[in-house]
Amino acid sequence: MTYTSTSNNFLVTDLNHIQLIQMPSKFTAIEVNYFRQLLQKIGFSFEQVPITSSDLTIKKIIVDFEKTVFINNEGLIGLCQILRFSRDSKIDLRFLNFSPQIKMVFSLVGLEHFLPIEKV
Repeated sequence: MTYTSTSNNFLVTDLNHIQLIQMPSKFTAIEVNYFRQLLQKIGFSFEQVPITSSDLTIKKIIVDFEKTVFINNEGLIGLCQILRFSRDSKIDLRFLNFSPQIKMVFSLVGLEHFLPIEKV
């Protein structure tokens, strides 16, 4: 099943409990809010209550940054918060296809050591 989110050009593909999310060209505070809404729409929980893995409908989220060329500090903070919630919820969250600009930002702030980046 593929559907396009109505919130700011995110494209989501559902592959049997694996969600592939293609990110927009920029990721700032506005897009972080849209991204959170999108994640909630597909079943991701931002609740503080621990979830057992048997309760999850989503097993893995792959976030594709191929089209993203700009990310600011709010975007970085949002990614870190989403990563923390995914770990708490036992959802495998992966990132892939970073542009050179985004790789440079992650490297400058040291995030490449903490974010699970898939090699393609």
